[in-house]
Amino acid sequence: MKVSSPPSNMDLEGSVFRLSPAANRFTVLGCKTLAYIGDADDDASYTAVCGATCKGGDPSLLTNGSCEGMGCCRTAIPKGLENYRVWFDRNFSAPTPAAGCSYAALVEESNFTFSSTYLSSSAFVDAYGGQAPLVLDWAIGTLAGETCESAGAKPESYACVNDHSVCVDSPIGRGYICKCNKGYQGNAYLRDGCKDVDECLDPQYCEGTCHNIIGGFICCPQKTKYDPQKMQCTPIKKNSLLTGTHLFSYSMLYKNNENLNG
Repeated sequence: MKVSSPPSNMDLEGSVFRLSPAANRFTVLGCKTLAYIGDADDDASYTAVCGATCKGGDPSLLTNGSCEGMGCCRTAIPKGLENYRVWFDRNFSAPTPAAGCSYAALVEESNFTFSSTYLSSSAFVDAYGGQAPLVLDWAIGTLAGETCESAGAKPESYACVNDHSVCVDSPIGRGYICKCNKGYQGNAYLRDGCKDVDECLDPQYCEGTCHNIIGGFICCPQKTKYDPQKMQCTPIKKNSLLTGTHLFSYSMLYKNNENLNG
């Protein structure tokens, strides 16, 4: 059986996008398949390999959902990858009618679940319309090699304009991104984009009495109460009935003595 393959290469050089190392995995499918992924410009700068095999060469013995080498293999890619190409080791990979189909592609990990039918039909290609899903990361100032420090020195173009946002150097290598501070959520690239999160709406944050404050929350345990002036939990004071009784008894005794003396 012959089917169309997913794209075997991609070149993002000169753009603000990079292949996400956190979301994507180089994935190889087959019963006797060894494949490589490498830099499209120079395969000596980055190369990774992944191999998949089957017990007895029989795809029917594979476990659906598992991708640990039996019928399916996956491995991570480095950060900052701008391009890639994929190729098979023809000396190792020898497709046979019994072994079924072989595939190699960069795939979004969370959007892929292995199925043994991928090796005996065109189901893998059909499932994604011939284009396996993957994730691209992006950052501001990627092409200029900006960092938070260099970008912050240019207020006219600095993107983190929200008062409740923070600048983070890009995890993909170059550029920076803006995030809302802890306790806020929304769009950090808009002046009013970061909004306070009411943590008290989610019971997992507090097992006592929850009080939302701007940018956070205060959880008061039992036998305490929230003091809005001090913005902290304070012990609940108990009224002493015993003290009140002593005062009452003393007052009555004093008045009785007055009567006797009078």
